[in-house]
Formats: sequence, C-alpha cells, structure tokens
Amino acid sequence: FSGCFFLEKVALKSTQNILDSQYQSFLSEEDSLLAREAAAGNIKMIDGLLLKSPNDANLQLLSSKACFSYAFGYIEPENEQRASNFYLRGLNRAASKMGGDKIFFDMKFPEFEKKCIKDMPKLLEHYFWGVLNFSCWVNLNKSDINALNNRNKIELTGNEIIKNNESYYYGGGHLILGLYYSSLPVSLGGKPALAKAHFEKCLEINKRMFLPALYFYARYYAVNFQDKELFLSLLSEIESFDLNKFHEQRLSNAIIKERAMVLKREADNYFV
Repeated sequence: FSGCFFLEKVALKSTQNILDSQYQSFLSEEDSLLAREAAAGNIKMIDGLLLKSPNDANLQLLSSKACFSYAFGYIEPENEQRASNFYLRGLNRAASKMGGDKIFFDMKFPEFEKKCIKDMPKLLEHYFWGVLNFSCWVNLNKSDINALNNRNKIELTGNEIIKNNESYYYGGGHLILGLYYSSLPVSLGGKPALAKAHFEKCLEINKRMFLPALYFYARYYAVNFQDKELFLSLLSEIESFDLNKFHEQRLSNAIIKERAMVLKREADNYFV
C-alpha cells in the first residue's frame, strides 16, 4: 500500500507540473475562442486533483487563478451573478491556506490586520489572488452588506503586497489599490489622487504592456471621476497595442482589446 501511495503522489506531482505549463500556455494562447473552450475544463481538472490533495498550495493557487481568468475574461460581460460566484470560488481557493474565505468576510479587521501582516511574506501569492477575486466580487456587489463591511481589507492587503513585493504580477498591488480608490465616487469615499497614483505606478512597473491595468484605469478611474479625455486616450492605447510585444500575457491582452472596443462604443452611457 505504501508503494501505491508513493506512486500516486509522484503521478500527482507530475500532473501539477503539466498543469503549470498548461496554464502558461493558456495565457499565451492567440485564439481567445479556443482558450474559452479550454477554460472551464481546466477548472474541473484542477478540482479533480484537489479532491485527491485538498491542501496542496500550488493547486489552490492554480484553481484561484483559473476561476479569476474565467470569470473576468468570459463570464462577467454576460452574467454578473455567475461571475460573482466564480470570484467567490477563486477567493475561497486562494484563502484556503490562510483559513478560508471567512478571513475576508467574518474576521474582525484588527485581527485580519495582524494576520495579514504576519502571513504576507510567506503567503503573498495567496493573498494577492484572494484579494483580486474579492475586489472583483465587491465591485459587482457594492450594496451587499458583506462588501460594505469588509472593503477596508482590500486596502490593507494591497498595501502589504506592495511593501513585500511591489512588482509582483506586473505591479498587481498597485492595480488593486487603483481599483479600490476609484471604485466609488468621491462622495462615498473614492480618492481620485490616490487611485491615479497607483494606476500610474502599476503601468510604470509593467511598462504599459499589461492591458488589464489600462482597462481598469479607464473603466473605473476615468468613468467614476468623469475624465472622458483620459478614458478615450487609454482605450486608444489599448486598441493600438501590438499583442506580439508581450507574449506571456497575450490572451489577457487580447481579451482586454475586445472589452475595450465594447467600452468605447458605450462611452456615451458613462459620461454626462
């Protein structure tokens, strides 16, 4: 029996390595339709492996990334409620290593703050993917009491990510804070100066090649603070970007190009 268990663990590890490579291949895929067809299958494949190894940190991260990519890339424009469910699923998977998604929903802020600061050096990736999924869920559920009561955890987590690894995921900590400070109007707590500073720093880090940062900048900062000139400039920058310049995020950038075209067509709906 011990020999069988060993072989099973070896097979699982080998499969995880394949999944890591498959995920990178997915991100660099040129055909967004092919990627969409593969995305749901990827999620279920990882789910199956998690049944065998539920505490595997690498699988938890892959699952969180896959849920986020599927929700943001394909589902949110069509069905916000379904996208919300995938964001929660992605949050749960990333937060498994920290005690589950209850730390974002149920844990009191002072306790969360202590835990986040203590855990961040060794669990930065988990916190990042957890808070990215959580941020997107909050943006789709602004009136939900759980969103209102726990938004400040996004700010804390983003700042801790920046303190520990400012460049992680193309300046992802700055992206999260840019989104956080621009997702509400000034009258409800939005902070345009801080939002702009974080978006610009994120773009400086990724050399303006990670198009989701440009998209969020346009969709949330420019719209909520009614800067139509910046809105159109950012969308034009996305439109003219050569996808061959950043192969490792070709799929994400291709999807953003499609989303940006739709956003541009709907510009009159966002500006008075």
